[in-house]
Amino acid sequence: MTQDLSESDFTSAQHAYLEYIKRLSERTTMATRTRLVTIHVSWIIVLLAGAGVALAEAVVVTDTAWTWVPATLGFVVVVFQGIDRVFGRTSEGSRAEDTLRRELAHEQRCWRVGAADYRNVDSPFDVLVERCEDVIKKYDDTMTAYYAELAGGSGK
Repeated sequence: MTQDLSESDFTSAQHAYLEYIKRLSERTTMATRTRLVTIHVSWIIVLLAGAGVALAEAVVVTDTAWTWVPATLGFVVVVFQGIDRVFGRTSEGSRAEDTLRRELAHEQRCWRVGAADYRNVDSPFDVLVERCEDVIKKYDDTMTAYYAELAGGSGK
């Protein structure tokens, strides 16, 4: 038994809440993708610079005009290792955002097709709101604990 809901079946409050959930999901998706691309790019730079240090040491040993190359490449490796450490510390937040996005999308799909928890209740939309708010509260609690850990200075 499915509900086959169309946009005209929604009240303005329901439509506004669904738009809120959609925007929240889109925002967390974009943040996760941006973080992943940045991490991959930084690792490529670290690998190239690290390989460049060894190559520069092997090739430039005799020419004193090029002695700055290994030091500069070593500096690049250290900087990007630091950036990677910063992103590593944000991976818990990233996982929480991804979990939020997936759980909200799951609840919305279940509501639209009238899955088990949304069947045989007076107001399936009220159940959707309650479950989505529980997911958002769990996300808020996770992020509050995460920020408290960061503020406390305990690193991984």
